[in-house]
Amino acid sequence: MSSILRYFLGIVTLIAGLLPALAAGDPPGRVGRLSQIQGDVIFRSDRQDPGSPASINWPVSSGAIIDTERRSRAEVWVGSTAYRLDSNSRAEFVTVNDQIVDLLLANGTLAVTIRDRDQADDLQIVTPGGRVRFPGPGRFRIEVRPDRTSLAAQSGSAEILTGERPLTVRPGEMATLDERGLLGIDTAPYGDDFDAWVSAQDNRERSNAARRHVSPYMTGYQDLDAYGDWSSSPDYGTVWYPRAVASDWAPYRDGRWAWVEPWGWTWIDAAPWGFAPFHYGRWVQIGGRWGWAPGSYAARPVYAPALVGWVGDPGWSIRIGYASTPAVGWFPLAPREVYVPAYRTSPTYVRQINVTHVHNHAYIDRALRPEYRPKYAYQGHPHAVTVVPANTLREGKTIDNRNIRPYDKQALEQAPVR
Repeated sequence: MSSILRYFLGIVTLIAGLLPALAAGDPPGRVGRLSQIQGDVIFRSDRQDPGSPASINWPVSSGAIIDTERRSRAEVWVGSTAYRLDSNSRAEFVTVNDQIVDLLLANGTLAVTIRDRDQADDLQIVTPGGRVRFPGPGRFRIEVRPDRTSLAAQSGSAEILTGERPLTVRPGEMATLDERGLLGIDTAPYGDDFDAWVSAQDNRERSNAARRHVSPYMTGYQDLDAYGDWSSSPDYGTVWYPRAVASDWAPYRDGRWAWVEPWGWTWIDAAPWGFAPFHYGRWVQIGGRWGWAPGSYAARPVYAPALVGWVGDPGWSIRIGYASTPAVGWFPLAPREVYVPAYRTSPTYVRQINVTHVHNHAYIDRALRPEYRPKYAYQGHPHAVTVVPANTLREGKTIDNRNIRPYDKQALEQAPVR
């Protein structure tokens, strides 16, 4: 066995050994997002998952594996860093947490665009040719073939650690390695169909306004400027309004629920912009229009599976229309309302996930007490509460006008809120 292959296997074993320790604490505050899919793309939550067709806006956390089939491509964002896979590729996001993003490229072609230096420091990519690190922003292309690995620095510099001394790849260069070591450094090729696609994706990302209002660590901020407008509110600060939504549109009403470990029920929105506004901040009605209020600026905002209040649960019966039907309802949390996770967390985590909207830690701590009974702003509003049959949620069915039910306001107000 070659030294490079032994190094590669050793790194994989080391990373795998870290996963149980990471799972013992609070969930990570940082996640990725599957933002683009072309063709047949398979998503696996971990190595035991047999896989299923990938879905837009699915959260990417530790252990996630993405496989692209022939003539397929996929794009994942983690904060302000984009990871793009060409056809016949496999990438495993071995660790995604607040400290590092560790990615294993098993085979195929990966393009990485890094926009921020501090996020470059967090990132490393493991390949059979060695471990790749990035001193700063840039755009890079990594290819793993059966007999060799190549790293092209199309802009910015990168380093490959092979177990010997680090090898620096400068802008415009491409290093090629096999199991015996470095084969050579050449001029980086540029301009095939995959490069053209990556360039088009980079060029369509225009988020100057969004970056003035939210942190680049907020996964999903990239699409806000293209699909909405920012305004200032005296009561809620900066508010983002989505364009081209129906008059009866409400948050958390166009998508589906999925059980995603370690958070539990997670909202998967159907809109192309539907990640950041449903996993950070709060929603508010202003002048009859829904807007998203990110709250006070947080350098590293904490991801939430869905910032909603629940009415009942998947086994609760409430009266809908003229009949009693097992159903579940939910509504968006408003600014200054405390989000209390259903999954296990520490009090410190709960403070961090609420601090952008609730600045008084005593109020957050009070919400953790068993006797806490909040009164939510949108709990009884027909244009805010969404009710569906319980099996719609449990089975991950798409939520639309065909399965949204009218509801009895009195029954909802008497049902337990979680």
